[in-house]
Amino acid sequence: MPILIDMCEKEKYHGLLEDLVGDLLDRNQIREIYQTVGNLPQLEIKLSVSGESLGEKKSIYFSPSQGKAYDLQEDDEFILKVEMVRGTHKNSQIKRFKDNKAYAPKYPKAKDENWIIILGVDCEENEEASSGELVGLKRVNNLQTRQISTLSFKTPSIKDLKKNCFELTVFIMSDVYMGLDQQFEIKFNLLPKTEKVETESI
Repeated sequence: MPILIDMCEKEKYHGLLEDLVGDLLDRNQIREIYQTVGNLPQLEIKLSVSGESLGEKKSIYFSPSQGKAYDLQEDDEFILKVEMVRGTHKNSQIKRFKDNKAYAPKYPKAKDENWIIILGVDCEENEEASSGELVGLKRVNNLQTRQISTLSFKTPSIKDLKKNCFELTVFIMSDVYMGLDQQFEIKFNLLPKTEKVETESI
């Protein structure tokens, strides 16, 4: 879906929809498709973790695409901060849906654009199996331009694991649109409580 949104920018692909469906639909129908695709939300997601054991900065900002493993202390409480920034089509001629209502013409009443944040953890407990667990679930209602949500989680104890590492999975899904979901996986190295975590901003 994000690829379709990008391809419908007139500056890049003028007449794309006309070329694809011009022999099946009239110009008004094509214009409606273009406006609808242009109004689909494009989310920029920023993730960070905060906690008392992280020292003076008390937070780590992530770049999940790098696949880097970050340090956290074992058996400790942390807060995951999810910042969601909503954007739409770059073409200023396209008007946004009123109050960020979803495009759902056959729905019996106006439908809000809502999002669901799912937080899971995974760690290897022994030679045979890993432990996957749902630890957080939050609903984000009527996202306008920017909103920050928080979910709490606790790191496991090193003595309970095969390796001193675990992974957070953050899954963000729309409750109305298909194809706009985003998933992030963040790896952590667990440090004994006696060791100090060196924080780093990315």
